[in-house]
Amino acid sequence: MIEPKYTWDEATRTATCTLVKGRDGREYIGTATCHPDDEDMMSKMTGFSIATLRAELEELKDMRREIEITVKSYAHLYSIMSKSKKFSSESYEAKTLRRKLYHAQEDLACMRESILDKRAEIKWYIDEKEKFYTTIRKNRAVDKFYEIEGMDKK
Repeated sequence: MIEPKYTWDEATRTATCTLVKGRDGREYIGTATCHPDDEDMMSKMTGFSIATLRAELEELKDMRREIEITVKSYAHLYSIMSKSKKFSSESYEAKTLRRKLYHAQEDLACMRESILDKRAEIKWYIDEKEKFYTTIRKNRAVDKFYEIEGMDKK
């Protein structure tokens, strides 16, 4: 894997992460745009973190598509084989194909779970940032109140 490439567009407040993976150099791109309500807390690093998580999610989705193709291929091949007059479900070939299909289906289930986990991780990260921003805004409001009143915060 090549190091992630990050770009920041100040005009649109958008962070982009590009991950290049594998021997074929597939690119997975994730973006994050600052919400208008959060412009007072805008940070490139937060944008890069969210963009990286989204690029990783795109990679997982691509892997899921590949596994889905494998599952369909094995199932189709088994279906074709079973229509032969010489087919035996106890043959080495049939057992091997069923085992490969089973493992591919297990891989697909794991990949789907990984995608759900990554989505949950993205949501958790954004929710935690929002809690953090809310706390900072409350503290700033208190500080501003004391500043306006000319009092010490004690």
